[in-house]
Amino acid sequence: MNAMKIGFVGLGVMGKPMASHLLAKGYPLVVHSRSRGPVDALVAAGAVAAASPVEVARQSDVVITMLPDTPDVEAVLTGPDGVIAGLAKGGMVIDMSAVDGATNPRALSTSPVAWITVGLLWVAAAVLLIKMRTMHLARAVPQARDSPRP
Repeated sequence: MNAMKIGFVGLGVMGKPMASHLLAKGYPLVVHSRSRGPVDALVAAGAVAAASPVEVARQSDVVITMLPDTPDVEAVLTGPDGVIAGLAKGGMVIDMSAVDGATNPRALSTSPVAWITVGLLWVAAAVLLIKMRTMHLARAVPQARDSPRP
């Protein structure tokens, strides 16, 4: 079976564990981060390091970003060495950055609809959405809400 090649940019407090889980499930993973330590740790676990976001995109079917602020998202996606410059037609960007989701499309200089017309897809999957789903689960399963956290 050919596994989807996943790129991951932003290996901080939230990004590194997410990327580690993808590796643990057997997905081929290409990684980049401003800090070298998390990159080296994931490479030791089987990931491939890339020198820039555009290199991540050139080696990936899907690129996930987990960045701290909207200017970082803008630079990583649309900068001179950004993801968009390297992503193949039909590629996908999943932005999981903990930033204002309404801000991202404006920050990207072009709308996500324009991306679709050139064969790229942008998905805003902010962490808030994940937290909301977790809260919903806690309401649906009261014992989960009341259980101590590890």
